[in-house]
Amino acid sequence: MTALLARRWRVPAVLAVIAVCAWVSWFTQVGHEWFTQAVALPVPALIAVFIAPTWRVGVPAVAALLVAAPALVLLSTGRAGVLQPPATDWFVPYVLLALIAWAAGFAFRVRAAGPDARGTLLMIGGGVAALLLCVGTIVVGGGGRALPSGDARQWVHGDDLPDGVGLDRMGFWGDCETEDGEIVECPQATEFWATDGRPAGEIVAQLVAELRALGWPVTEQAPGFYVGCLPMRGVLTWDDSICAEVASAGEASLRPNKPHSSASVMLTLG
Repeated sequence: MTALLARRWRVPAVLAVIAVCAWVSWFTQVGHEWFTQAVALPVPALIAVFIAPTWRVGVPAVAALLVAAPALVLLSTGRAGVLQPPATDWFVPYVLLALIAWAAGFAFRVRAAGPDARGTLLMIGGGVAALLLCVGTIVVGGGGRALPSGDARQWVHGDDLPDGVGLDRMGFWGDCETEDGEIVECPQATEFWATDGRPAGEIVAQLVAELRALGWPVTEQAPGFYVGCLPMRGVLTWDDSICAEVASAGEASLRPNKPHSSASVMLTLG
């Protein structure tokens, strides 16, 4: 049995990696990015499978990764009363654990190699380490503040809005300029109006009720002007918090140049 495991352990390991990563991709459901994630997710664990020189090194390393992946996902997505962070919140720790598994497998390979092969392996390992360092610097340096893509924002697209409420989205892209001339990141803004002629006050109350039902602590800051903020929490430490503002188009922080209706209401997430 041990001899068979020593020869064939990579086959069940690969199948286990594919099965666990398929579950993680299905569970997270990242929309149009699902296929990209499903392809990329198994790669770190598969590399660990083929770097490990023997089953005594590979099986524990791969098993640890396959336990860590769903555990990190559940920790990142299972918090109540907060906004779900981007997928990088659990994917980055998963890749870091994979790097440890790679390093362990590589160290065992170098130790078991002969003098000539050892020098070649060390040169290859140094080159790969330098490449990974450069890629990691680009990824970390390119990160920015992003709105989460969880269920808390799906309703904003209008799929779950009550009957009789029309929806128009303002196209804010890139940077915005404040009244003082300061360039800031544009929040996500949506204009709502009633197709049956209801006043803005009723639409505001309707949107506030929906936000509260989704867990947003929305309170009235001024007559007809509501604000509520939720922090972003996950495996990593996030400084981001997303605030929702609901007000009539004339009183909102971000106002459309030409409101669709005199009773338009703005909902801003940022």
